[in-house]
Amino acid sequence: PYSVEAFHTDLIQIYDTAALQGQHIVLMLTDSQVETKGILEEISYLLCGYEIPNVFSLEEIAKRTTAFMGIANIDDDVSQEEVWAQYMQLVRERVHITLCLTPGETFSQMCRDFPSLTSCCAIDWHLDWPAQALQHIASKLIQDLEPTATDTLSKDCALAHQSAVEICQLYTQERREEAPVAPCAYFEFLNLFTAVHSDRKRLLVVKREKIHNGLKKIIEANDVMKTIDGTIFSATEMHRESKEKAENLMHEVETRSLELERTKDVVSVKEAYAAEKRTAAFAIQQSAKAE
Repeated sequence: PYSVEAFHTDLIQIYDTAALQGQHIVLMLTDSQVETKGILEEISYLLCGYEIPNVFSLEEIAKRTTAFMGIANIDDDVSQEEVWAQYMQLVRERVHITLCLTPGETFSQMCRDFPSLTSCCAIDWHLDWPAQALQHIASKLIQDLEPTATDTLSKDCALAHQSAVEICQLYTQERREEAPVAPCAYFEFLNLFTAVHSDRKRLLVVKREKIHNGLKKIIEANDVMKTIDGTIFSATEMHRESKEKAENLMHEVETRSLELERTKDVVSVKEAYAAEKRTAAFAIQQSAKAE
């Protein structure tokens, strides 16, 4: 909620803009900002032309009077009270107060508690905004969010506000209780919509980045797998070739082993035959010696 301290902070900036910068400025307050009686009481002071107490400290008053004397070319012999009175007079001339309030029991009670709201103000009653105005305002706020869907979204926003107004009117007829929908509620609705839209869009961007990074990792992993598959295929081919060479070598070894076995058998037969011949020759030799 809008506190009295926050109101004082804004009021100081408004005073400086009017008196020190020499600009006309509007102080605009809505229903949600004048819920507390403290702020309404101080607004009543302003409307009546009185100075709100405890807004400026003595040091801040001295600082502003010194600055104002330099801007307004005031002589040094003028007292601080007179300089501050001129400062506040410029504030009264250049600060314009606008209160955007919703008619109803609450507004009536405000007027009874603070008569300056009616005696010191010009009341301008506004009827419900037409659909074209609602769409125009929505399009101005939404066009930066979704440029391609501005027309559709602005029509939907206007329809939502008009539906809320119709429902509140039905509620008033059935319950005999005022439930007005102020124009500021439409701005709050649009601000809420833009805030939620921006938040959801940010989340979608984050999710999109995560998906993009995930797809990038998958593509990189796929490339790595292709490289590994190529390496495995090459190793498989080398293994197949080595296996074929080993099988051929084993076949050749087996063939040569069979040949060696056959050769060995032939040699064994020949050796036995030769041994038999040597034995016979030795016997003949011994027989010859004996004779």
